[in-house]
Formats: sequence, structure tokens, C-alpha cells
Amino acid sequence: MNFIKQQSIGFYVNVLALVAAVVALVYYFINCHTSYFLSSGMNPAVLACSFGVVVLELVVLGGSQAAASAGSPKWLPIVLDVCVVAVSVLLMCAFAFFLSDRVNAIASIATFNQNAQNMADLMSAVYGMIAYVIAALLSIIASYMKVNKRNA
Repeated sequence: MNFIKQQSIGFYVNVLALVAAVVALVYYFINCHTSYFLSSGMNPAVLACSFGVVVLELVVLGGSQAAASAGSPKWLPIVLDVCVVAVSVLLMCAFAFFLSDRVNAIASIATFNQNAQNMADLMSAVYGMIAYVIAALLSIIASYMKVNKRNA
């Protein structure tokens, strides 16, 4: 219970950004395995950016707890600031790579190949892209907040 009381609103916004990034990655996996997008395969850049976001968010959440304790290294806040910026950048890169891979297919489905299956495949791509944008917005909002009350 003491751990919960020590957390600031930034902790919870960071957790929400992490959850949104994981949801976006899950939608990306789902979309890559749909019948229309199966031949496109998975873009390694989207995967690398997404996994990098998850790792960096965990570093931010864990590192902020360590930075709040006495005797933490002087360089830790600088590393955490870099990680916070990198999370937002990686989320926007993942979104951009995902969108660039799907833009021609979206246009094709919207104009020529409208059937129930293709529209469902398209919607899974749209949901994934929306999740990436939400995660990026949450990470940007969280970058202005302290994670722990002890270092506020």
C-alpha cells in the first residue's frame, strides 16, 4: 500500500501509455495475420520500435523508483529523461512505419475490394494505428509529469 501512495499521476499515465503500446502491438500482430495483409508480412521496424517502447517504459517506471531513493546516481535522471523522449519518438516511428506499410492497401480496400472480410482486416489496422497514436499522446503527456512523489 505504501508503494501506491508514493506514486504520482505520472506513474499511472506511464502505465496507461505502456498498456496502449502493448495493445497496439497486439493489434499489429493480429493485422499481420489477417487474410488480406498476410502476404505483407511483419515489418521489423514496427516490431523493433514497439519492443523498444515496452523496454524503455519499464526502464522509466523502474528507474524513477530508484531515482527517488537516497544514494541514486547523479546520471540516472538524465538517462530517464532521454528514455521518456525516446518512448514518444519510437511510438511515432512505429505508427509511421505501420501506416506506410498499409496506406496502399487501405486505398485499395476503400475503392475496389470492399467486402466484409477485407473491411474487417482494414479495421484491425485502423484500431492498431489509433492505439499507437493514443500511446504516443499518453507518453507525451506523461513526459511532463513526475512519476514518484518523492522526487516531485
